[in-house]
Amino acid sequence: MLYVDLKYIGLLSSQLDKFVHKNDYLYNFRCPICGDSQKQKNKARGYLFKKGTSMIFHCHNCSAGMSFGNFLKFLNQRLYSEYVAEKYFNGEQRSTRDKLVIQKPIIKAISRDEIGLECINNLPKEHYVRQYVEGRKIDRLDLLYFAEDFKKWSLDKINTKYTNLTDDDVRVVIPFFDIEGNLVGAQGRSLLADKKLRYVTVRSNEDVPLIYGLERWEQRKTTYIVEGPLDSLFLPNAIAAASSDLVACALKLEEMYNCDLDNVVLVFDNEPRSREITKIISTAINSQMKVCLWPENIHEKDINEMIVSGKSKEQILGILRENTYNGLLANMAFNSWKRV
Repeated sequence: MLYVDLKYIGLLSSQLDKFVHKNDYLYNFRCPICGDSQKQKNKARGYLFKKGTSMIFHCHNCSAGMSFGNFLKFLNQRLYSEYVAEKYFNGEQRSTRDKLVIQKPIIKAISRDEIGLECINNLPKEHYVRQYVEGRKIDRLDLLYFAEDFKKWSLDKINTKYTNLTDDDVRVVIPFFDIEGNLVGAQGRSLLADKKLRYVTVRSNEDVPLIYGLERWEQRKTTYIVEGPLDSLFLPNAIAAASSDLVACALKLEEMYNCDLDNVVLVFDNEPRSREITKIISTAINSQMKVCLWPENIHEKDINEMIVSGKSKEQILGILRENTYNGLLANMAFNSWKRV
């Protein structure tokens, strides 16, 4: 119900600094999540725009992105409650003859068994790809694959429109599945240190979120959200956002699967000097989410580097649990942790 989104954008507009109605379905304003530039007060890099039959928020500064509903919930709980009630009321009252039935193209669901690639777990011990993966001390070889031509495989299985893929590109393939176990995308990790595109991400449908590990996710248990898929393999019940925006990933879990965010811990990479990361962590803390802030004696950038340096999974989980914060304690720990 696009008209409901547009109505509540109008009601919210007074809260948005430098708000401008660009055209029918495009609005621009200073991002309320990261605050935009602190030095240039006229910078406005937050946008609401139409996608399908609803409005989407995205910031070109901090890369935060979410549905308009979650954006409204973040900024104004009272308006959000009215918004949800109005959407429900209008959805219930619409008669069957008024509903527009949209025929979506049928895409054949592909399961893990139909991926069409050699699982790294099945490669000989001396195979260079297996040696590369085991060199990073990754033990979940059953979840990773090997493509001699990532472009050819992507076009065949993912039906991707990504134009920067090159022929005969050898990559470790990290498949993404939806919660029902259907292939929805993949990351290809280059084995070459000097490769310009170390990671290439392809997807079959722009409307389906790429969240790694959903097919193995146990919703009722504590959920750890990390940035990289490989990092998630070292933690129990972990999923990966495949980006630094763990807040948007958490909100997507809440929106799509009614996930209880009290059971979610956001585990960012250990980058206290990154302005992008610190802005998103600040957003998470202000939203009362639980965050892990790595202690000063941890020098590695991410969990895989910690494993390679000699730490065990149990050690990392213990450090993570001891350094998970929310509320006032999170603000105090965050101010001590960040270096920007």
